[in-house]
Amino acid sequence: MSKNDDITYLGVEQETSEKSQEPLKKSKTPKNKTKFKTKKHSFKLNRTIAASKGIKISKKTVIILLIVLAIIILRPIKFLQDTLEKKRQYYALLQEYEQNTNGIDVNIDLKLNSLWNNIVYVSGEKYYVNCKNTMLLPVDGSVTAHYDFAHLGIDMQAKTYPGTVYAATDGVVYFVGTSSKYKNEILIQHTINGMTLYTYYGNLETIMVTPGQAVSSSTPIATEAGTSENVALTYDGEPHHVHFAVRKSPKESSGLNPLIFAKYR
Repeated sequence: MSKNDDITYLGVEQETSEKSQEPLKKSKTPKNKTKFKTKKHSFKLNRTIAASKGIKISKKTVIILLIVLAIIILRPIKFLQDTLEKKRQYYALLQEYEQNTNGIDVNIDLKLNSLWNNIVYVSGEKYYVNCKNTMLLPVDGSVTAHYDFAHLGIDMQAKTYPGTVYAATDGVVYFVGTSSKYKNEILIQHTINGMTLYTYYGNLETIMVTPGQAVSSSTPIATEAGTSENVALTYDGEPHHVHFAVRKSPKESSGLNPLIFAKYR
């Protein structure tokens, strides 16, 4: 081996040993920093815990917390009591109507649709209480389809054919038009005991009134659509009838049970 070889070998060896030492020097720095951060974090945590031990809850705060807790517990109980009471009031109105109409069925169901009946009453309680029995049903006939969550009104068929449809009570014609659901239709606005209600008449043949016209319970406003029960059925698959609804607003979704408001003619 020549001197040059020795120098080369020693140079490589020296360079390698220097490089191998570099990682060792760098690895010490992060460890020291981590220890420092850990100690600093631990110090802050201990100081926070020590400070929290000195917090005192006043008697007034305890009383407020107890009141809030009582409200959280008792409110659902009060809601259930109110629900049962509203349901009883709604059934009482229906039973009162049934008695006033010589026992004619008004679709009282004390088991099915109980939640629905309660919602119906609560949503229109002020109207039911202040405006009950203030209208007449639109035709001299019988109810063929009752009010429920899928049918926000009733269907009535006149005793004679074709049946004449009358306004339920004093009011002003709000709208006359057509829809895909009920074909020819009329909407009348009423003010009863200081409250505004709307009556709706659908499934009509001949319209006899115009928007803005004043009407009363003796005013003929239309005739039922359809034909006699002995021949072809109407376009919606049923014999002649009128769809009648009482609403809080012009919207169909605001419909209330018409039998609370309207008596037989």
